Amino acid sequence: MADQLNIPPGMSLDEYDFELPEAQIAAWPAAERGRDRLLVLDRANGTLQHLGFSDIVSLLREGDVLVMNDVRVRKARLAATKEPGGGRVEILLLGERDQSGCVWECLLHSARAMRVGQVLQVQGGPRAVVTGREEERAILEFATPLTNAVLEAIGDIPLPPYIMRQREGLGTGEVPEGERVRPEKARRSPRRGMPDGEGLVTGEVPEGESVRPEKARRSPRRGMPDGEGTAPLDSERYQTVYADRALAVAAPTAGLHFTDEILQAVRARGVMTEFITLEVGWGTFAPVRVDDIRQHRMHSERFEIAEVVAQRLMQAKAEGRRIIAVGTTVVRALESAARLEGGSPVIEAGIRSTDIFITPGYAFKAIDGMITNFHTPKSTLLVLVSAFAGREAIRSAYQTAVREGYRFFSYGDAMLIL
Repeated sequence: MADQLNIPPGMSLDEYDFELPEAQIAAWPAAERGRDRLLVLDRANGTLQHLGFSDIVSLLREGDVLVMNDVRVRKARLAATKEPGGGRVEILLLGERDQSGCVWECLLHSARAMRVGQVLQVQGGPRAVVTGREEERAILEFATPLTNAVLEAIGDIPLPPYIMRQREGLGTGEVPEGERVRPEKARRSPRRGMPDGEGLVTGEVPEGESVRPEKARRSPRRGMPDGEGTAPLDSERYQTVYADRALAVAAPTAGLHFTDEILQAVRARGVMTEFITLEVGWGTFAPVRVDDIRQHRMHSERFEIAEVVAQRLMQAKAEGRRIIAVGTTVVRALESAARLEGGSPVIEAGIRSTDIFITPGYAFKAIDGMITNFHTPKSTLLVLVSAFAGREAIRSAYQTAVREGYRFFSYGDAMLIL
C-alpha cells in the first residue's frame, strides 16, 4: 500500500484497468473490411461522435498526412515436438537474432519448461536447439534458415490470445453474411495445448457477466499472441491492404479498417498518404508487470523511415498541416525519430530501433492526431493513447464505447483522436 501511495497520478497500472463484457471482444472481423464503427474524440473539448469508419474521409481535410505502417504479419507460429519424448511445443518467432535466418528469439509453450540444449523438431520444418533463455523468451537455433517462403509453408498466423474460437463448427472461417461476430459461440477459457485446440480446460464466464479479460482468460502462454481457431480468412483480414514486408508477429491493427476504396477517397480529398515500417514484436504486446508504469521497460523494435517520407512530413509540419498516425506503432516510430530544433520538429530518416514508452506528461513532437483500435486493459498501448488524449478523456470514451456496444481489440472498432 505504501508503494501505491508513492505512485503519482497517471503512473499506476491500476488506473488503466477497465471492465469489458465478454461479448464485446471481437473474435471475428466485420463481415466486410471498412464496415466497422468509428468513435471520434475531440481532444479540445472531449466531445464524442459515433460514426462508421468510412466516414473518416469527411473528417480529414486537404493537406492532412496519413502515416501508415506497411509491415506484413509473418506466419510466425510453429508447432514442434521435443526430441526425445515427443512432447508438443508451440513456438512463436519474435525476431531474428542475426543475418543467418537460423537464430531466432522466441516464446515457447509446452507442458513442461525447457532447458538449454533441448532439441525440437518443427512440424514440416527443421530441427532446432534451445541455446539460451532471456526472461520469458528463448533463443532457438534452427538447422536451416527460416525464410518467409519456409514460414508460409509451415507456419500459421499468430492471432492474439483473446481471439478464442470454438473449434467445433469452425468450418472455413467465413463470417455469415450480415453478422459481425458471435462471441456466444466462442466461449473463452484458459487453454493448454497446441494450435489444433486440444487440451481445453474449463473456466467459462457465465453469459452476460462483465469480466476483466486479462483475469478471465489468463493464458499459460504469458502473453503469446497466438489465439485459438485460426481460419482461412485470417490470412487476409489480419493483414492491411497495403501490407508489404513480412517482418511482424502482430498486425498494426488500426490499419485493418482501410480498404483500397477508402484510401482512394482519402487521396481524392487532397490527403497525402505516407508509409513507414515498424517491425511489430514483443515490445508492442509484452505485458506490464509492475504497479508503477515508470518502471516498465519496453523491448526494442526496429523501424525504418525513408528520406523522402521524412522530408515530406517535415514540410507538412512547417506548413501547419496535420500529421495523423494510423496506429500506435506509427506514433512510436515518428516520435522516436522526431526532435525539436529551434522549436521546429526534425524527423530523422533511416533504420533504427526504439524502446520508447509514451506515458502521461510526454510532449508529442510529430503527430497531431491518431487512428487507433480499442486496447486491452493495463497495456502500454492504452497508456499511450491516454498520454495523447488525456487519461480522463480516454476513460470516459471507453466507458461510452462499452455502453454503446463497440467491439474491442484487434478485430474490433476504431477511434479517431484529433
